[in-house]
Amino acid sequence: MSTIKGSYSLQSPDILNFTTSKNAYYIIKIQGRAKSEKQRNSTDDEEVTISIDNKTFPKLNTKKGLLNSPASINGGNLHNKEKIIFFITYLETGQHTITLTPQHQDAEIINVSFEEITINADNKVNLPLNIKLEDRDKCNWITFVLINLGLRSVNIQTHIKWQWLDGDDIQIILNGEIQQSNTTFRKDWILKTTPLDIFGKIETIHLTQELPLQEHNYIEINADKTPTLNSITFQLITEHNKQETPTIKQYKDEIYNRDYNRYDEHILTAVNYWNNFFSKQQYPPPTPLDPNLVKAMVYRESKMGYDTRNNGAIDVMQVWDERNPAKSTIIGDISEREFVDSDTTDFIHNIFKKEATPEVLTPKDSIFWGISWLYHKDQTLENLIKPYTRVWFTWEQAIRRYNANPEIVEKYISEVYSIYETGIDSDGNLLWEK
Repeated sequence: MSTIKGSYSLQSPDILNFTTSKNAYYIIKIQGRAKSEKQRNSTDDEEVTISIDNKTFPKLNTKKGLLNSPASINGGNLHNKEKIIFFITYLETGQHTITLTPQHQDAEIINVSFEEITINADNKVNLPLNIKLEDRDKCNWITFVLINLGLRSVNIQTHIKWQWLDGDDIQIILNGEIQQSNTTFRKDWILKTTPLDIFGKIETIHLTQELPLQEHNYIEINADKTPTLNSITFQLITEHNKQETPTIKQYKDEIYNRDYNRYDEHILTAVNYWNNFFSKQQYPPPTPLDPNLVKAMVYRESKMGYDTRNNGAIDVMQVWDERNPAKSTIIGDISEREFVDSDTTDFIHNIFKKEATPEVLTPKDSIFWGISWLYHKDQTLENLIKPYTRVWFTWEQAIRRYNANPEIVEKYISEVYSIYETGIDSDGNLLWEK
């Protein structure tokens, strides 16, 4: 990182200038300490507030709550232990300012620095940090501030160990919400150690709680004892990659005057749901599912429910067809595993039952579970031992696996993609025009 200013005593507001060489995303690091009221022999704690290019960082849902913000250095919490705040933001070429304002006159700034970062094609940024904590007792450690960015997921790799009579623990807070562990005790601490961890271990935290694209989002890491933060990887939402609500093509029926658009809302809702569900996971699909492709499948399977053969009026995607394995697999009569994360796989009937009751009583149900099954057929486990990895197929391959009848599958694919790409069905009817 390029140092803006090194260690010094902050006794009055300090304006620091730095220059960026191009329009890009940058990370700004501010590291400092502040004393508690007892350490100051006073009735008030020291606290440092920060602004960047006159942008302030209050507590969420407030305009003036700069004190006690996740983006401040608060002596009441730190008791003169160091805290690091990383700001991730887009900056244009030119000069920029950082203003550090102490509440009193005895804060310490250890380092202020910055560097350009790269967001890859999957909208991910990986930060190899290797930061080891100085010994402390359950208090702030690191805050990441996302400026005009949202978050889809975050992976945090740590090293923790048992430290005689006590051990390294880590707590994660996303926009004020403490992330819970799966244990029955001390659930507010997502990583904990026991005497069995005397030799240390590497643990990865994978979180998929989405934070919206907004003025600022806070990811706080609190710690006990001396854990190490090896690296952190964010999958971000930027102005360039935020998901717009997709539009769905309008079909027409000039022969029977049927309403081929009657399930558009169900298709959009279900596609958005499952796209969001899988985009938050490790190894998300490279291309989200297009609702227009699903609409073409619904038309091919049941003419939007107007072809009533094989319960087509209800099971418009034919996902509950007894001749196919989808129903038996989703309800758990047949066991098939699916990727959850690099440490976990699970039977899909366990994964999907958490989302809704697996049944098809309405066209809406058929569309919801049909898309879940299509997503299942779009992926495979690359290996069956840890760390697990997921491989995605193309959507055309997924549709081929969705049908899977070797006698008709090529004809089926051709008919679906004819509707999807040209608007022409197997009878030569023009359903939509470009």
